[in-house]
Amino acid sequence: MTAERPRTSRCACLAVGVALLLICALWAGCKSIHRAAREGNVAAVKRMLKLGVDPSKRSWKNSTPLHGAAGGGHLEVVRLLVEQGADVNRRCDTYQTPLHFAAQVGHPEVVTYLLDHGADISRALHETAYQGHVEIARILLEQGADINEKGQGETTPLEVAVSYGQFDLVKFLLTRGAKDDAKRACGATALEVAVERGHVDNVRRLLRGRANVNSQGIDGNGATALHVAASRDDVAIGRILLEHGADPALKCDGWPVRPRSEEFRKLLEQSRPVP
Repeated sequence: MTAERPRTSRCACLAVGVALLLICALWAGCKSIHRAAREGNVAAVKRMLKLGVDPSKRSWKNSTPLHGAAGGGHLEVVRLLVEQGADVNRRCDTYQTPLHFAAQVGHPEVVTYLLDHGADISRALHETAYQGHVEIARILLEQGADINEKGQGETTPLEVAVSYGQFDLVKFLLTRGAKDDAKRACGATALEVAVERGHVDNVRRLLRGRANVNSQGIDGNGATALHVAASRDDVAIGRILLEHGADPALKCDGWPVRPRSEEFRKLLEQSRPVP
């Protein structure tokens, strides 16, 4: 009996060592599966999944391998992870899902696949509006996305596209019926945002789409797009607004439009009807 104790002890130590190696391998796999997914390394992802690595394992920023694969446009890896049970609606620290990653970067095949496998479509149109991906927007609308959905700060996809100067997407959203008079939390419309950003092309597009040139309420003080143009001393946009019927007499905080430069003052005087 005494002669077998060392052998039993060695076996126990060996078992513990194997267990520790397996734990280390799994821990390393949890880290490296994110990298493999981001890089589209199908073989590496398969290998780690066979080791038992969780396909929905969170990184230190709480993103999952599926976030990385979707953002990288790696459809085969996306498919592999989903088939292994990855959560298509898991949110990371920025509250984005894998669909949001794919929509923002612009990967139509990945977007379509995720939607076909239960991805929540909400706010995906906002995500693609940042980068102006018209094709992604078309797919999302065909799949039932709300073109006038309110996101953070009550912003709509149209306002996001306007804010980021995505001219082609602005045109597309307007042709598909986006409301150009929808107001965000501070009261601004898409037209006022376009003026604030100095985006002349978007100002013209919105006005052609019959945006209300005299809409008031930005920041709750009654400002119109013309007030914004005057505060920026943007004569070019001020002229466009006046040509489309902007009223300089409308008041913001009790004051009509107040020009900051002589050039803007002359512009306002020229626009006044002759008595």
